[in-house]
Amino acid sequence: MFGDDAAVTDVLTATVAQCPSGSTEPLVLVSAAEAQAELERGIAESGIFRKNVSKTEDWGESKQKLDVMPVYFPGKRSNGDPSFCDQDDDGVYTEGVDLLGVPYEEWRLGGDPAAEECDPRLFEDPTACVITLIECREVAKPIIVTYEEDIDIHDDQVNVDFYDGRFAADIYTSVSRDDGTTFKRMNVSRMADM
Repeated sequence: MFGDDAAVTDVLTATVAQCPSGSTEPLVLVSAAEAQAELERGIAESGIFRKNVSKTEDWGESKQKLDVMPVYFPGKRSNGDPSFCDQDDDGVYTEGVDLLGVPYEEWRLGGDPAAEECDPRLFEDPTACVITLIECREVAKPIIVTYEEDIDIHDDQVNVDFYDGRFAADIYTSVSRDDGTTFKRMNVSRMADM
């Protein structure tokens, strides 16, 4: 929606018109860019784990379905390597430093695993409430995401010649065995050119 400036401006204008002003500060109309920045800041501080499962930004995805399997499997990354808790934040497993397993993290006061859970939106000091590694589990419940993805049927993924800019849809399934950190994608329909 943020790609359509006119629609965003209409939503913001209607919001200001419908919502009563606060007791201390009046509600003020902001630009679409300011609204998007505030939305992204709020989501980032909320602790919601967001992942671009499809890894495509040019084409649209729709009809998403997410399932969590009711069984546990050993944690593995999408390339088949064992999952690990990255203690030194370098993205590479270092023996003796990093721990093998799936990281389980929560928001905790001061970054102390034994401290109380907290909500970062309630603290002015950004260091008061931080994402903290609670434990490094050996197992995780696999996550399966299925979605429909638009395919440019003029690219190298299809076998039939079509006009430029023509699109069709394929069904993809993505599987994560490390609590959504990495996903392995598969085109399960391969029907876009038919």
